[in-house]
Amino acid sequence: MKFPAIHVLIASFALSATAGCGLKPYGDVRVVRRTKVGGELAILGDREVAMQKANTTMATTCGGPESFEIVEEGETVVGEESTSESSEQREKDFFGPKRRKQESTSTTQKTEWRVKYECKKDEPAAEKAPADEAAPADDGSGAVEGKTEGRRVHEVIIRF
Repeated sequence: MKFPAIHVLIASFALSATAGCGLKPYGDVRVVRRTKVGGELAILGDREVAMQKANTTMATTCGGPESFEIVEEGETVVGEESTSESSEQREKDFFGPKRRKQESTSTTQKTEWRVKYECKKDEPAAEKAPADEAAPADDGSGAVEGKTEGRRVHEVIIRF
């Protein structure tokens, strides 16, 4: 059987185009819990790729790349999966046909890798400024300009 030259050319082009495509490792992050001082993330797929995304998520939540600390990391049980098998055998004996049933169940725990982190507290503005610079002015209201009192406000916008 002979193939027209155009078919051979198309097939070789398609084969070479798909051979050059490498699959990127899959890695993602799921927010499990978020608190005022940190949170917990689930690491899904390739751990290296997912940890890069987790570092970005933690830095965004806490206000910068050096503003968080990972306090716990490990595998967590998130559920279990059960499978059941049953079989039936038929036999004949002196009293007639008999049926034997066998059932077995196996349960496997489902786990995922989780990372718990905490946002680092802000240092007071007076400690950050060199001694020769003047401290921020107090306008009498009790609020000092430039001082955050160790709290950060985060705004999350979700669009559908």
